[in-house]
Amino acid sequence: SKKIFSKRLSVLLNDATCRNTTDCFFVSRFKGLTYVSPVNEYFPVSFKRSDWPRDSRVHITGVSTSRDARTLDVAVETNRIALFVWLDSGPVEGRFSDNAFLLVDKRRNIQFIATNPVNVKAFKSHLTVKSLADTF
Repeated sequence: SKKIFSKRLSVLLNDATCRNTTDCFFVSRFKGLTYVSPVNEYFPVSFKRSDWPRDSRVHITGVSTSRDARTLDVAVETNRIALFVWLDSGPVEGRFSDNAFLLVDKRRNIQFIATNPVNVKAFKSHLTVKSLADTF
């Protein structure tokens, strides 16, 4: 392996027009035809010191069946970057393909894989979404 990219933090912040380290964070995604690495976030300062968006609003814009009766696609949208987005299926047993994630793009699709076949209408009635901004 070899290093292919290196840049000082101060230069990156300046290039991104960040006033200081409390205003910005970094997201890395490596993409070919598909994403070839997990998404990684780097916060130059602690959350306590950062100026993260406290007015972001996240909502579910759609739920649809996917490849089978146990897999559902959940569309989530935000007005601003949302930290630690958390989806909850209530009493519907299963797991989300991702949870407690940073929503840096306006829209993201997450899959819910239910333990048993699930009715979309029933699932939607129990589905909730929260982010860090909802806790303040």
